[in-house]
Amino acid sequence: MTADDRYDVPDLPEAQFEPGSNGLVFKNLLGITSKHIMDKVEARALEQAMDVLVRAYGETHRYYVHGSL
Repeated sequence: MTADDRYDVPDLPEAQFEPGSNGLVFKNLLGITSKHIMDKVEARALEQAMDVLVRAYGETHRYYVHGSL
């Protein structure tokens, strides 16, 4: 292995782009090829996840770090 090919991983799914996306959108289960649409879908998913977490952990929830007490 040389320094040039150390990070050459084109066969991994994480390094593949959606056909028709001009190399701008990673391969995805929804088949989205537009960066603009993917940005909107990801933003909405983040918003939904945050809503779930805010409901799950109220303002009185306390977080502890192991070994900090």
